[in-house]
Order: sequence, then structure tokens, then C-alpha cells
Amino acid sequence: MGALAHTLAADTATAKARKCAMFVSLAVIAVTVGVASGFAYGQLGRTHFAPTFAKELARVSELRVEAGDYLTDLAASRKATEVYRRLMRVNGVQYAPYLAATLHNLSVRLSEAGDHAGALAAIDEAIRIRRRLAEMNPARYAVALGRSVQLLSLIEAAPRSEPSTRVSAAQPDR
Repeated sequence: MGALAHTLAADTATAKARKCAMFVSLAVIAVTVGVASGFAYGQLGRTHFAPTFAKELARVSELRVEAGDYLTDLAASRKATEVYRRLMRVNGVQYAPYLAATLHNLSVRLSEAGDHAGALAAIDEAIRIRRRLAEMNPARYAVALGRSVQLLSLIEAAPRSEPSTRVSAAQPDR
């Protein structure tokens, strides 16, 4: 019985890894096809597809991390941040929470990659945005502000010359 349970657990873990890899592949294809089929990046601020595109880029980054693909997840996270910056110029009130969450997650990715200065800059910006949001609506945004402040303290405590494993334990912000 013990061997059967172990085999089933191993099969389940393998199935989860394959499923995650499949989702990453599909997401990358979807984003690539979207860009290649005339969804010009320069026009993102003028199209109603931009919010979906930004969400999918953020999700691609998360899926790449889940699949263990740490080398390419940072590019998707940076691109999602750029798209949300453009959207925020169009409608800051609507997209500020999304930009803050994306910056929070980008700071985790940058810290994991060993870019301490970049991680600090991203989390500082997320905290500034979340402070403004929490001033307007404390009940809705205070918890998110607290998560970003906590992440700032983890990044500041992390060694500056190497990728941070402590920051990796931080929960992604959704």
C-alpha cells in the first residue's frame, strides 16, 4: 500500500508539472500571437484589449515561476508593468491598484534575480501608489499596503550581492 501511495503522489506531481508547463506554453503562444497579429505594443493605450493583455502578461510571469522558468519570467513581469503604466496614464484611478500589484510582484522577481536596487525602486513605487489608495479607501487598500511595506523590509534585509531566497518566500500579490 505504501509504495502505491508514493507512486500515485509522484504521478500527481508529474501531472501538475506537465499541466503548468502546458499553460505556460499556451500563454506564451497567446501573447506572441496577439503581438504578431497586429496588436501593436505602441497602441496599447488606445485599445480596449490592453487590460487583458497586461493581466495575461502578469499571469505568464506567475506560470513561468510555477514551472521553474526563472530566467524568462522577469521579462513578462516587466512588460506587464509597462502596460499598466500606459493604462494608468489613460485612467489612473482604475488602473492604480493593478500597477501597484504588478510593481509589488516585479520587486519580488528583481530581488530573486539579484537586482537589489531595481527591487527597491519597484516596491517604493508600489508603496507610494498604495498609500494614496489607502488614504482614499483604507478598508480596501490597507492590507495591500501592509504587504508591500512588509516586502520592503524583506528586500532591505536581504543580502545585496546575491539573489534573495528570503524574498522568494513572499506571496505574490494578486
